[in-house]
Amino acid sequence: MTIWILALACLGAAGYVGYTRRVIRVAMSLVGILLGFALAPVLGPLLAPVMRRAISIVVLADALAPLAVFLIISIGFKVAAGALHNKVEQSFRYKATDTRLIHWERLTSRLGGCLGLLNGLLYFYLLCTVFYVGGYLTTQITTPENSTLVHQVFNRVSRDLNSTGMQKSIVAIDPMPPAYYDAADIVGNLYHNRLLLSRVSRYPFFLGMAERPDFQEIASDPQANELLATGSTVGEILANPKIKALLEDASIVDELKQLDVADLKTFVDTEKSPKYSSERMLGRWEFDISNSLEQTRLLQPSITPKRMLELNRELGAAFLDATFTAAPDGLAFIKSVPPPAPLKPGQPIPPLTTTAPKMVAKGKWSAASADYAVSFSSVDPHPLYQILKSPAKARFQEKILFIEMGNVVLAFTAEQ
Repeated sequence: MTIWILALACLGAAGYVGYTRRVIRVAMSLVGILLGFALAPVLGPLLAPVMRRAISIVVLADALAPLAVFLIISIGFKVAAGALHNKVEQSFRYKATDTRLIHWERLTSRLGGCLGLLNGLLYFYLLCTVFYVGGYLTTQITTPENSTLVHQVFNRVSRDLNSTGMQKSIVAIDPMPPAYYDAADIVGNLYHNRLLLSRVSRYPFFLGMAERPDFQEIASDPQANELLATGSTVGEILANPKIKALLEDASIVDELKQLDVADLKTFVDTEKSPKYSSERMLGRWEFDISNSLEQTRLLQPSITPKRMLELNRELGAAFLDATFTAAPDGLAFIKSVPPPAPLKPGQPIPPLTTTAPKMVAKGKWSAASADYAVSFSSVDPHPLYQILKSPAKARFQEKILFIEMGNVVLAFTAEQ
């Protein structure tokens, strides 16, 4: 029902305006609309830097840039049409006979009404495209608890587009890339299943980005974590200062544009990435002390039981809850809970507290055929972490990663 109301409103309003504004204005407006449709996706990226200065949210500025191009071109043609119409009208009014003036006014009004209907049809398709594109996202993030008037309108028109079959015509002129619809599907899945956020955090593309200070601030912010983990609305999430600052950072948005959204969608659905599946090293790995000791014993058959006990204590203290991360850009790092400082004589035992893991080693990983090499250029000064300064080689055994550093082997299992 809303589709027919929208169609009648667009055609009726545009036809009436065309009849009253005459053919010259309407014809040039028609040219402006068609040219705006054609040039908006081409010139939109060029206007995006200007839009970013006017709108703080970078994603919104980039999305509105093509619309701004369309409006600029359309308004420019309307202004030029007004000037041309005035000149022609003055010529007929002051230089032609009254009969010719009447014939001219009658002709231009009727032709303007006919072309106005065509303009109304184009505006109808434009509005349907806006509702189709926006409704594809709003229908996936709307619940009875967070439904707003804007969501209800977009959802209702979007449903009517599908029920009437009008979406087939919109798909033929839809300017949005497939990545937008894949991203909307991902947002919908995450919005209704917040547990999938932990899976997204393991996607290789995000492994290196997650260690940037701005992302770390969000990870350590209790309010932001609560918003992301609970059934908060999109508006509440975007209103968080740290999340909002992230969306206003142009460098982060430009980096996210390099994301393979289709591959991420597959990863969210299946936890498998066709793009990164061929590289076994990529991912976040959890420290496994039992396999570490076993492999170290195999590497050093003559190691003494006393030394094994010492190694057990050292590895347990140094790599408590440790993770090894290998990112696609060759970045490698280990995060662990730092060992407690030794107690001085007479010093009371401090209360047990939960300490967050911190970066204890940062370096690079590389692959040559089936051989992997790991080297850490920045290592925590604590004595227990000095073994990480040795050049290392990595190998795999099923879902276990072994990193050999001198006479010690660190084992890591794939994070679940």
